[in-house]
Amino acid sequence: MISPESLRRFPCFGFMNEEQLKTLAMISDEVILAAEETVLEAGQNADYLYILVEGNVSNYCVATDSNYQGYYKEFFVTEINPSEIFGISALIDPYLYTATIRASKPSRAIRISASPLRAMCAADTLLGYNLMREMTRVAIDRLTDAHVMLAAAYA
Repeated sequence: MISPESLRRFPCFGFMNEEQLKTLAMISDEVILAAEETVLEAGQNADYLYILVEGNVSNYCVATDSNYQGYYKEFFVTEINPSEIFGISALIDPYLYTATIRASKPSRAIRISASPLRAMCAADTLLGYNLMREMTRVAIDRLTDAHVMLAAAYA
């Protein structure tokens, strides 16, 4: 568990009241990430939502081909910086990560357990709505980053 004060400083949780922050803190912990450590992989169950505290992590789009077993290629999309969320698939059905995230350098992140977080959202629809607004904003930002990378590749 981490302190509610640790969560309060992140703008993505700014809409939460004291009780919501306390509940969120109880299902959260801090993780230390080594340089080049893979935090999450595309296709895995999205068991955690993360917020980066310090350091940097890289977001990779993964390409596979069902016709060529073993074909796997990662494409760098963007760098995730402190105070940014990643692993948003933890709140988006079917709850499978759609990207691979790897620490670019030693980093720290807050890891929030997805199942109890989804239960919180189901019990408090305003909380769920506000969290989904935040996840949508993050998804649109990442999609924009991917479009920029594609445009640069074809320029």
